[in-house]
Amino acid sequence: MKTVSKVAKDYGHERYLAKQSRINCEFIAQLYEKEMKISKISQVTGESLVAWREKLKKRGTSPSTWNSYLRHIGILVKYAVVKGYIKDPEDYFIPYAQVPHERPKTVSLDNIRKVVKYLECVDCPFKPNWFWSLLVRVLFYTGMRRTQVCGLMWRDIDFDLEIIELRAEYSKTNRSWQIPLPDPVVNDLMYVKACTLELIGDSQNAEDRFVFDIGLFNPRYKCKGRLQPMTVSNFFKRVGSATGVEISAHRLRHTMATELAAEGKYKELQQLLGHTNVRTTMKYIHPEVSRMKVLVDTLSSTEI
Repeated sequence: MKTVSKVAKDYGHERYLAKQSRINCEFIAQLYEKEMKISKISQVTGESLVAWREKLKKRGTSPSTWNSYLRHIGILVKYAVVKGYIKDPEDYFIPYAQVPHERPKTVSLDNIRKVVKYLECVDCPFKPNWFWSLLVRVLFYTGMRRTQVCGLMWRDIDFDLEIIELRAEYSKTNRSWQIPLPDPVVNDLMYVKACTLELIGDSQNAEDRFVFDIGLFNPRYKCKGRLQPMTVSNFFKRVGSATGVEISAHRLRHTMATELAAEGKYKELQQLLGHTNVRTTMKYIHPEVSRMKVLVDTLSSTEI
């Protein structure tokens, strides 16, 4: 009988999931096996899932995270049924947890400037500080996801046409698309490329290197040629503690979407963010109260 982890690996391979999706699926399967001491896919039951939920709840796991775990396990069970590893499930599935529909979190432009200013200080502990400052700026101006910025290679950037190619293997939707190269970061990226060439001494090999190779500029990071998503998350936690600003790659993405939504060009914004459905794009849009005030003030000339 197949283990939960083996079913997760087979599912990811057969369905040709994006790399990060495969990693997430296998991680959840392994976590479930470890915490509930369950290995075989036939041992998955609704009772064990409820017990796992309560264990995670005591650790402070959010309802949305739990729902993600439950959804992945449910997918693996259904896949196992199709493959004939187990019989048609009866008590495998339990209700999802109710999740409050909260406004997606952003970070104010003033706070982004505060973080960038902190990173540009001479005595900044994040080394090299220009690297981390640029990372924040690129995430904000492009709206790229954490995995996408980590997977960006020099051959993906066309400085002449001012285009960035976002490859399918680092995309949440397992597809590629192009976004414009923002003017505010062009010179910064050219500087990083010049620094890269200075260290590797080969312009031809540079095209197949990752743009944000922190290990190249700071050997303390053992990143095997590219910045890792977890390293990005840890960086934001540390810089957030140092500055008092709640900031992350996803908050920068939300903020960028909010700022551009004011232009009213939702179809273009959808393409920029890489959403397959414009309804997903609309979830990212939450105008500031000051902008809504301007809107409602147009009623001032209306008498009732």
